[in-house]
Amino acid sequence: MERETVLVGGHESRYGRALGGLPGATVTAVGRDLHALTRRPAVVVPMTLGRDPGLAHQIAQILRWNGRGREPGELLLAPPLGTISHLVGWLRAAAGRA
Repeated sequence: MERETVLVGGHESRYGRALGGLPGATVTAVGRDLHALTRRPAVVVPMTLGRDPGLAHQIAQILRWNGRGREPGELLLAPPLGTISHLVGWLRAAAGRA
């Protein structure tokens, strides 16, 4: 089964606008566009580093709605891009280089 990769941005990425131009993936925000993109098989990645804890929940609601009456595995929710621990580590490393 061929799946589309959908990257979903929240406030950390200006609702996906900062993620444009990534090859092999479609970028969107939560809402109607995500709802439309997940009418076919897809793996959806919340593009957050832990500062938008509601993003994965909002995505899951849309996938649950779109997944009704479909085969299991057609819509997949991947783990978020990173966690708050990743973000803190990257910020500490950047501060150490400054």
